[in-house]
Amino acid sequence: MRRFRWLALIVVIAAVAMFWPDRPAVREPGDGEDPYVPLELPADVQARLVVWDHPWPHADPIADPSRFQGEAPEPWAQRLADAVSAFARRFPGVEVVVEVRPFRPGPGDTAGAPAGSEGGAEAPDVIAVWWGGPLPPLEELVPLDPYLTEAVRAEYHPAAWSLVEAGGSAWGWPRWLAFHYWLAPGTADAPASAGGWTIDAALPVAAAEGLLAPPAGGGLLLELAAGRGAPLTPPPAAGAPRDGAPGDGAPGVGDAASGGEMTPNAVVRLAEVLGRLRPLLAAGDGVGQRLTEARFGLAAGFGPAVGHWAVSPPWSGRSRTDEQALRLLPPPAALGEPAAAPVLSPGAYVVLRKAGPGERVRAQLAMELARHLSTWEVEAAVARLLALPAHQPALARWQAQPPLAAAAAQRLLRDLEQAAAQGLRVYGRPDPAAAPLDPAVALDWWRRWLAGELTDQTLARLLLGSAAPSPARVGAGAAAP
Repeated sequence: MRRFRWLALIVVIAAVAMFWPDRPAVREPGDGEDPYVPLELPADVQARLVVWDHPWPHADPIADPSRFQGEAPEPWAQRLADAVSAFARRFPGVEVVVEVRPFRPGPGDTAGAPAGSEGGAEAPDVIAVWWGGPLPPLEELVPLDPYLTEAVRAEYHPAAWSLVEAGGSAWGWPRWLAFHYWLAPGTADAPASAGGWTIDAALPVAAAEGLLAPPAGGGLLLELAAGRGAPLTPPPAAGAPRDGAPGDGAPGVGDAASGGEMTPNAVVRLAEVLGRLRPLLAAGDGVGQRLTEARFGLAAGFGPAVGHWAVSPPWSGRSRTDEQALRLLPPPAALGEPAAAPVLSPGAYVVLRKAGPGERVRAQLAMELARHLSTWEVEAAVARLLALPAHQPALARWQAQPPLAAAAAQRLLRDLEQAAAQGLRVYGRPDPAAAPLDPAVALDWWRRWLAGELTDQTLARLLLGSAAPSPARVGAGAAAP
């Protein structure tokens, strides 16, 4: 009998709790403080999303070595329209507005971002970022990790995730893996052996024949500030930490390789390198002509677009003799062990945080759109770059019909394999676990350094992250191609 009394009491308590008018609401996962968790979206969801992208780059080093010249606006606009149409078939109630914006911000534009303060422009939901373009602060980006599964990760090349990770968390959907090389005339004696080389071997070559860098040369600084992470390894068992991201076993910049904790010795060493570089950077006018005639010992800081131009004359419409042939060299290591692989940087789509009601739905939709764009005809996107698609199916199509000469295409594939085995050298990230340096800010440092406003040691500290960055983001330009 006592047992039945207890059972009845439990039933009454449960009924009261169920029908009590002021009972707490049941909270679904993701409600409350953090809206950035996955959400199943209905097909009839309604929203408006804004994307900022750029024209596809093709450097014209003769006309202007510091800017990009994209393909005709109509074909690129049509590609974006086709991508949006495909997305609309999944979510017909979502309006997507794409703004093709200049690669280099104009006067009055902010360097990165997105707060809707650029002449009344609507704040974007998705932004395309890559090696020379401004990068919004990572704290303004929606982290990808909550939205990723191992199956989704496997759709992209493993190296791509290492390039878009900071502090163990992904900040963008990988689009491509870009290769940064230095250029040398075919006749130059540049001793970049199979075992790699350092800046000590490169500087005498540059001093004898001239070091060529574009006027907007922030890219040269970011190539010198490339850190090296741990070698990539096969994916671990479920639940284990992923290898390939910098960890306790990764070499440090003050030790055998670049990357890891910055030491006073690293600052002193990089400052000494910068001091030796400064007098070699008096290229003056005619940078494009010097590229055409190959009248220099080394060229640095131009990026994957000019590298492509160097190995693919048909794109540029120029002709050259064998004596004018240019060759690609891995950027020498300014710190640590000799470097035999190029510096890598990602192209990616990032999703901006936005406060307000419905942020969970808006963020999920923006994630879906950014992922969709990162896979859309990526092999066409990299056809004018020294770059490989990050998405595995697009990479397979690129390999089947490479847009480069066979030797150059094999060079990229071989160098990526070597970089993954030795540890990726990451553009503008002396510590590969940290956030990347903003290229627009690096360009500001470059200009102030050449003008004598920054000492070699101050610039070294800024590049290595051991000094406070500039208080304001610059809007006058971005790093050169």
